[in-house]
Amino acid sequence: MLKMEISQVSIHNCEVDTKTKLANDVMRLLQVRDKNEGMAKDWLLFISTTPKFKSLRPGEVYHAFKMAMARELLDAEAKEINLLPELSINTTSKVLIAYFEWKKTNPEYLNGKETLLKLKEPTGPTEVQRLKIRNEFLESVFADIVEKDYSTDAWLLYDELEEKLALTKPEKIKKYNDQLKIHLVELKKEIQTAGNKKHHVEIYNTVQNKANSGKWIGTVANKCKSIFVSDYLKQFKSDLETFKKAING
Repeated sequence: MLKMEISQVSIHNCEVDTKTKLANDVMRLLQVRDKNEGMAKDWLLFISTTPKFKSLRPGEVYHAFKMAMARELLDAEAKEINLLPELSINTTSKVLIAYFEWKKTNPEYLNGKETLLKLKEPTGPTEVQRLKIRNEFLESVFADIVEKDYSTDAWLLYDELEEKLALTKPEKIKKYNDQLKIHLVELKKEIQTAGNKKHHVEIYNTVQNKANSGKWIGTVANKCKSIFVSDYLKQFKSDLETFKKAING
């Protein structure tokens, strides 16, 4: 999934043919019998111009719907998303928001994204591609911070900005402990809502045991980093260039 995702341009910048193929693929997945060209155009316009969604790759959008069809994504109330045979903008928002939530805690995705953004592979992209990926990422973080003063992906900038953040060790520890408590409460609530399934309970017990033994929980640490970085960067959200300069120097 990750290779498919990172090989594509964002839905906002991709070619018309790619967007059309995405709409057709999703309609086929949803088993839409009466394909409506106007409905497809409205749907594509929505996801390619909405700040929250336009940085997604076409492969991600399709994968999100595929996961929703397989009941692997839950809505904001931890319920399965009801998918009808149509390109519903309302349903699409639920699916993509649920996909964002899934990305926050999926280790494979997070590790892959971190590797991509650090661009350390010797056979990685060209310098032009590196700059393009970097700019798209910063634009995505900027859009999140403009909209809600917080970006879940901001933790990927933590190492670059750590000196500017000027955080003390007690501040870091307090933030981690606070977020750990919140994480455990939210995780327990999700498990109860999902029916206390054995697999979910095992995940919770593993996290709880790690917390009790003082082991670092990566998801919580990254959430703290995102909060610290977002709090710092929101003072530069007046325009994109000012925002980039605050990061790039």
